[in-house]
Amino acid sequence: MLQVENFHTFYGESHILRGLSIDVRPGEIAGILGRNGMGKTTFLKSIVGLLRPREGRIRFEGQDITRFRTEARAKIGIAYVPQGREIFPQLSVHENLLLGLEAHPDRPGKYDESVFDLFPVLKDMLKRKGGVLSGGQQQQLAIARALVGRPKLLLLDEPTEGIQPSIIIDIENVLWQLKERGDVGILLVEQYLEFAWRLSDRYYVMEKGEFTAEGEAEGECDTALLARLTA
Repeated sequence: MLQVENFHTFYGESHILRGLSIDVRPGEIAGILGRNGMGKTTFLKSIVGLLRPREGRIRFEGQDITRFRTEARAKIGIAYVPQGREIFPQLSVHENLLLGLEAHPDRPGKYDESVFDLFPVLKDMLKRKGGVLSGGQQQQLAIARALVGRPKLLLLDEPTEGIQPSIIIDIENVLWQLKERGDVGILLVEQYLEFAWRLSDRYYVMEKGEFTAEGEAEGECDTALLARLTA
């Protein structure tokens, strides 16, 4: 579904991403692991088109989208849930969900309410402003807003950051359901290693803008890897 080849991204003259390549298949979760400041968020922003790599190519379902604008990438099925959630605090839950359809003007202005099967808590909060929700509820809203557009690829940036354990479990269950459906590829950036390891089919370790290790996320969480990422 997604093929990234030899990405090099800069902030000004600072070379942030150095030759990154990755594939993500439908029904697969690829986990990108690493400490703060290693370039993980920059990588997701480059994929969604908020940043432009100086070198490299990105293909989506076989189509070269390297020069596509961000809104064009959203229209073909790439959804992004940023770190910090970035819901609209003065808009209601219902209005935030409607914004998930903005990339798809051909669809009627009514989202598929099956999203409440994944996030039932939101159904009882439709009239509440996003800003009064807890951090965990805002994270659920941000993911739900991305899903109402029926994406083929979901980019998640630190979905467990600052979230209470019970909602982390809820989010993990949602990602398992999406994975089992088999029609959505997920690129997961995460520092909570055990969470990412349980969900991911493959992992990539990012250090100073490079992938320094990768492999299959099988069996128990790799303790040597855990020590490396928490040192």
